[in-house]
Parts: sequence; C-alpha cells; structure tokens
Amino acid sequence: MVGMYEYGCCKANIEPLERSILYMRDGLVAQVLVRYANHPVMFVLPKYVIGKGPLYARILRTNLQRVVYHYRPREVASITGRVFDPCLGGPVHTTNTMQAVACDPMCRRSEVLANPRDVLEEDASSLFLQLEMNGVVVYPTGSILGYYHNERMSDIDIVVYLDLSMWRCEDIIEVLEGTLEPLPPSEVEFWARSRNVTPHYYRKWVRGVYRAASERRVSVTFAVTQRERYCENMFVYNNRRLVEHRLKIEGGDCRVLLWPHVVEVNDDVVLLSFDGVYAPLLYEGGVFEIKGVEGVVIGKDGSVKKLIVVGIAEADTWLKRIS
Repeated sequence: MVGMYEYGCCKANIEPLERSILYMRDGLVAQVLVRYANHPVMFVLPKYVIGKGPLYARILRTNLQRVVYHYRPREVASITGRVFDPCLGGPVHTTNTMQAVACDPMCRRSEVLANPRDVLEEDASSLFLQLEMNGVVVYPTGSILGYYHNERMSDIDIVVYLDLSMWRCEDIIEVLEGTLEPLPPSEVEFWARSRNVTPHYYRKWVRGVYRAASERRVSVTFAVTQRERYCENMFVYNNRRLVEHRLKIEGGDCRVLLWPHVVEVNDDVVLLSFDGVYAPLLYEGGVFEIKGVEGVVIGKDGSVKKLIVVGIAEADTWLKRIS
C-alpha cells in the first residue's frame, strides 16, 4: 500500500531523519520523533489517517483525516498502537523503515527553493532564505514535507537540526525571535487553552508569524538527524508514585529542546518531560514547582539517579516556573 505514496522526495527504503514525514503501511501519516543509529525502531507521532477526511493531498490524490489536534499527552495516547519501550519507561508509537515511505526534509528543502509550486512554497522559500542569510538553516516538515499542504491555509512547519558538538543555541533562538512576530493575543489564548497551560508558556520562536509572507503562521521544532545510541539511559518509573518538588534549573542547554525533553538538574536528579509545551521554559531555566511521577534513571555504567517525569498521559502532572 505505501508504495503508491512515493513521490518526489518521499520514497520507500530510505533512512528517514528525525521529523521526517512517514506514510505508513497501517494507513497512518506520522512524524518521526526519535531515530537511533543502532536501533531499527523509530518513535513516531501519528498525525493523519490516509484515505478519509476533509483534507485533500492533491499531489498524492488522497484524503487525510487529522487524528491529533492539540498534541496533549492524553490526546496522543488515545491513538491505538502504542507499545511499551523499556528504555523510555512507557508506551510510545513506533515503526521501522520497512513499513513506511519516508519524506526527506533535505531533499524537499532543495526542491522548494529551486521550484516553489504554489503560494505556500513561495512563502516557505522566502523564510528559508531569510533565516539562512542570518546563519540558521532550517528544513520543512509537516504538510509541506509530506506534499499535503493547503497553499492558502497551511502553516509553515520547520525543523532546526542541532549540531551535537554545539549544545548552546542562543544565536539560533535570537535569529528566530528576530524573524518571527508573536501571535495575536487571541491566538495565544487559544493556544494556551488547547495545551492546558497559561499564555506564560508561549514563545514566538516556537510558534510565530512570518509577516514578510502574508502573516503566515510558522511552527518550529528542534531535532538531530539521528541519535547515536539507543538506551544510553533506562528510565524506570511508576505512574502511581506522584511527588512534588521545587527545583532550580540552570537553563541554556539545547538538548532540552529535543524530544523527549531531558534535564540533568544536578548530579543526583534528572527531569524527563514527554510534553514539548514545557521545553522553552526548561531551556530558559529558573526555579520550578513540579508535580511529577517519581522513578530512577539507570545509566549504562550502572549509576542510578533520581527521576521525575512530567507530560505523560497516565498521571496528572504539571510544571510551573515561579522565578
């Protein structure tokens, strides 16, 4: 079935990158969240069902029905097909390269820059070039990457691939902040309600407005092309063991922007978040009040640290910055 979705930069039997779009054999369109060099299974986020619904992917000549609207943990967990991963310590959606056609962000960027086919691709090309002139190279993900965008209504979804040797990324965020304007207050309020947080969590460098292109909305994600090793650490926790803590987090480490979001608070405590809504605040740092699930992190050398987990569907957790 998936072979029928080969088109342009979307091909079977290629190695996908993180944030690649996948047309999967089980009839889902998904986005790659995590890809390991030494592990055949990828962690993915299902986004659409193929062959039904109101969204028409004109290039692929098929309809798509969205299955995730707001990306809250419980909404994602409601999609069937999760399996328990022993290293992440909880259930996740997975697939492998033999079960999907993968769309290549690097190929698609080159295609959009060389020959934009509609208004959205023209807007995306303008954004790519403006960011690159300021030293930040970004790549398409989402609907542009998968060829299912609506040229008038769709956002520009982009991914920044971080250099593993350069973890501090103030310059990248400064360029994004200088390029994107904040959403109107009414949209920020809607965004906050949809994510079950306050507007205090909003940052324009994660979701903003590109005024140079008809005020097109832009969503930004961060990734690496692939992780080096699967199961560097094993996260073990019990969803029923809820605790509250006040923690000081230094901030400034780009790794917290990668999913899942891991913060080494100090030599003894690790914070793990599966919800990206907290990532910008964790990157900035500060003093946080946290209600999370308690567990342990077991390192490959046998070391053990205390673990606090937030942003999971199976427990009522939260994170608030107080200073």
